[in-house]
Amino acid sequence: MQSETPGNGAAEWSAAPEIDENLAKWLGIERDAATFTVKLAKPYELAGQIYRELTLSEPSLGQVEEAAKKTGLAQDVALISAVAGVPERVVRALPHSEYRRAIAFLNVFLLAGPQPALLPG
Repeated sequence: MQSETPGNGAAEWSAAPEIDENLAKWLGIERDAATFTVKLAKPYELAGQIYRELTLSEPSLGQVEEAAKKTGLAQDVALISAVAGVPERVVRALPHSEYRRAIAFLNVFLLAGPQPALLPG
């Protein structure tokens, strides 16, 4: 998303990507949402702590880098776990439909930006 800086007419890129309208409807969030909360279908207890929801936001580069050391679903589980600040066992307890919603939200940040074919030069 591009915005114009008042006064000088120069354009700058906004850090927060705008979420596709259909994806936002499916997730039940606003298109400019910075967080997404996954409500667990039933509370999950682990080591005396009860988890009822996972709150996701833009992952840090370090979180993405650590998750990238794994492959397949384990990579997604590691990233959701790191961003939500919960053990991976909690993420593995998610119903598959909620896992899909969580990773769809994170992909907004992972896949954001202009595509190389669209860049000038």
